[in-house]
Amino acid sequence: MLRSRLLLLLPCLALGAAVAAADEVVLTDGSKIVGTVEQISYDKLKLKTDFAGPMVIDQARIKGVTTKTPVAVQLKSGERAVGPLEFTPEAGQRVGGENARKVDLGQVTAVWPAGTDSPDEAAAKLKASASAWKFHLEFGAAGETGNSERLSMNGVAEAHRDTDTDRFVLYAKGRYSQDGGVDSAREIIGGAKLESDLTPKLFWFIHGELENDEFENLDLRATVTGGLGYWIIRKPGREFKVHGGPGYLHESYNDDTRRNNVILEVGEDLRLDIAPWLTFIHSITYYPSLEDFKEYRLVMENAGEIPIGPSKDWKFKLGMRNQYASKPVGGAEKLDTFYFANIVLDLK
Repeated sequence: MLRSRLLLLLPCLALGAAVAAADEVVLTDGSKIVGTVEQISYDKLKLKTDFAGPMVIDQARIKGVTTKTPVAVQLKSGERAVGPLEFTPEAGQRVGGENARKVDLGQVTAVWPAGTDSPDEAAAKLKASASAWKFHLEFGAAGETGNSERLSMNGVAEAHRDTDTDRFVLYAKGRYSQDGGVDSAREIIGGAKLESDLTPKLFWFIHGELENDEFENLDLRATVTGGLGYWIIRKPGREFKVHGGPGYLHESYNDDTRRNNVILEVGEDLRLDIAPWLTFIHSITYYPSLEDFKEYRLVMENAGEIPIGPSKDWKFKLGMRNQYASKPVGGAEKLDTFYFANIVLDLK
């Protein structure tokens, strides 16, 4: 008999414990709703209940709130307090546990679990994450008719996703030239690069790139590198970083030559706002073979950007790109220099 009563009593004790551990919302009409307070924001209280699922209650209909765990509370004045909410008809609404202070619920703009982002901060991070992808497009063309027939075109497409600690870019570059009706340049480059901060100054990176260049007799050049980088300057309008690490290079040429090497990638990147109307961009990357340091590639680019219009989304970019190979294959020139004048569009 005693055992039967104990068995009947256990569910009641469990239910009582669950109720005791639950939050409580008292409405202006005197009724009470038991559940878990998730947050108050934009004049709405979000409550999770076992009997009715999620509920949203107008803050104007609420007389008081009691929570069993600490919450963060923000007032219209901007002041914040942390502690459990407590409400009794005698003492009114209070927050803060042992050092509780009385608050006017009408002055409360937000309530959220202590130790987490406020609703405004969470919304801002979500918006920033959703809009983190940015796109960069460049296009340039030049031609000449009459005594000579010349045509040259080049383009760049990049997709960036930047956060406070990571930078990821996908890119593609193309160049085509024709002189007197005969092709004189046809180059395609594509790749991806990820950088992730270890400290405000130190970061790691991984970089992969594919290249085809018909007039270098190159069917495919594939490089994969990774290592560490360091920000020497990291300020708005002034950025300078260096990086380096080992990698692997595969090259295949039209004459069936194949080359595979363990290499290094060592480089620097500079971006400097010289004036509100002029940005200078510089990069240089050195790819030596670890088997023979006399065999290397060097890629350098220098350019200036000038905004077109007040929005700065449209720019004019004038620059030069140099590619040097110490031991080219198939009679190709060691130095390839390319000048460009491009229209740039940045999309956010």
